[in-house]
Amino acid sequence: MGKKCCDPDAPKIYKLNVGGIVVGLTGVEQAFLDVRELNLMGQEVAEKLLEIVEAKKLCSGKC
Repeated sequence: MGKKCCDPDAPKIYKLNVGGIVVGLTGVEQAFLDVRELNLMGQEVAEKLLEIVEAKKLCSGKC
């Protein structure tokens, strides 16, 4: 079972203001590491990062 967002061992949640609504993104560090290993260039890097981050569930910070 996955860890809840308030679990001290859970991945760090990065808060982002999207259109006036604050959302939390998890797994950002791992997404960067995964994309770095793909040896992509330019726009491909941004697109792959967004693809990975969009696939993650958002946490509002309320457990």
